[in-house]
Amino acid sequence: MDSNMPTEEYEPSGAFEAIQGTRAGAAAFEGEDKAVGGSAERVQEASRKGLDPATGETTPRTVLRKAEDLNTKLEADLKASSTECAKLKATVQKLQVQVNQLQGMKQEHNDADDAAMLKGSAEILELKGKLQKENEESKAKLSARNHEISRLSSELANVAADKEALTVHFPQP
Repeated sequence: MDSNMPTEEYEPSGAFEAIQGTRAGAAAFEGEDKAVGGSAERVQEASRKGLDPATGETTPRTVLRKAEDLNTKLEADLKASSTECAKLKATVQKLQVQVNQLQGMKQEHNDADDAAMLKGSAEILELKGKLQKENEESKAKLSARNHEISRLSSELANVAADKEALTVHFPQP
């Protein structure tokens, strides 16, 4: 045997069991450590989620915090919506001003067209009146000429009859 080896006799099976027991204890300790670590992780996770670790339900503080966060977000959204609404309202007002201006211009154009049409209609009526007056004057002149022609024809017939009568009474050589 080796000089470094103890001279006492020992039983190898007891040492083996001791080592095995130590390993089993270490494994059990490791399992408990994992279980404790898992519990700690669950507690931390529950805390992070705002859950009561004992019941797994949401705590009032968490509900309040979430409600406050939601309220803050909603207030920010409302402010953004109000700002956007104000911008849209200003745009609508600008567009309404432009629409009113265009309607005014259209009305002026329509009024100018109406005035031009009225003026044109008045001129047409005036020209019709002048034409009718000239037509009546022409008819009157024509009637007067026809009357003059009839009178002259009648006179000519009378002169011809007088000439005939004179020729019959005073034959010409």
